[in-house]
Parts: sequence; structure tokens; C-alpha cells
Amino acid sequence: TYLGQLAIDRPDTNPTTATATDCHTVPSVILRLSNMVTLEDILDTGYYGELIEDVRDECGSSGTVKSVIIPKHYPDGTTPDPDNILSGGGVGCIFVHFDTVEGATKAQSTVHGRVFNGNNVHADYYPEDLFSQKVCVLV
Repeated sequence: TYLGQLAIDRPDTNPTTATATDCHTVPSVILRLSNMVTLEDILDTGYYGELIEDVRDECGSSGTVKSVIIPKHYPDGTTPDPDNILSGGGVGCIFVHFDTVEGATKAQSTVHGRVFNGNNVHADYYPEDLFSQKVCVLV
């Protein structure tokens, strides 16, 4: 099971009511960070915990963070192909749930484009309805 983690939908399914545009431009209390970590990073249990705390601390300077979710597996428990991180839907993405849209907006402008582990971080909004359904898709 994935105990509180977002379910990862395989790219060939369509469980959403949101559009691709919603995931990037419609402000939300959910911020999706990508291009930050590898599958190996998140499967390292010690690093995984540190990463959650680091993201919570960094984003917490912009507003109250309710939760930080970093998906690891598909709903069926299988792990995505490490050579193709995008095959895992949201595996490799970090979802930060803020108390307010203002907090998410401030964090988005602060974090987007910063370098983490040698990668430029992408920060975009993620639809609340998908997050509340525990659905994670890359669009």
C-alpha cells in the first residue's frame, strides 16, 4: 500500500477532470515540484525523509505547509522503470499542499527555476480535485 501517498496513474489512463492548462496556470493550494529528484533518491529511505523535511522547511518560508507528498510507486505497488522516470506518472514529482493559494503562489515564484542537485526545478500548480482524489498524473 502507499499509506497516505498519492496514487500514481499510469500515463495511459485518464482519471482526471482537470485539463493540462489547469496544472500549470490556475493557482491552487497545491504546488507540484518536478525535476528535483531521481527514483533512486526517493527509494533511499533515509534521504526520502530528509527530502520531505527540506522541502517543508524551504516552502514553509512562503506560507503554511499542510503536507509534502513524494510518490514512490504505482497503485499496484510496482516501481517505475528507473531509466524512464516519466513512465511513473508523478514519481519524481513532489506535491506541496499549502494552507492558502497565496502561500503556494509565493513559493512557486521563489522555487521555480532554482537549482537543486544540479537540476532546474519546475514549480507549477496542481488541481486540488486531483490531489484530493489522490490522483497523480503528468500532463
